[in-house]
Amino acid sequence: MYTDKKDNDPQRQNTAIIDHDITFNDCTASNNYKNAGPDAYWNADGFCAEKASDNITYNRCTAFGNTDGGWDVKSYNTYLNDCVSYGNKRAYRFWSGGEA
Repeated sequence: MYTDKKDNDPQRQNTAIIDHDITFNDCTASNNYKNAGPDAYWNADGFCAEKASDNITYNRCTAFGNTDGGWDVKSYNTYLNDCVSYGNKRAYRFWSGGEA
């Protein structure tokens, strides 16, 4: 199993897959839907990047109609350039820092 020694965060270590240095251009994430029932959390993001990822860039991307976030970003060094989010439960969620 791959071990990421990039920092001391235990959630970023011992991860089998680490995505990094990825650029998305002119992408759309729409109508992701999860019916969890009336008392549960409806998690269905448009775009998401997990904590083990880094250097992710979105250029001119759009997220709409998702039952959770348009973007749910836990990754490091994430950039959103000319991106739009509308009609989602939450537009943008940055957990680990990022720039929009």
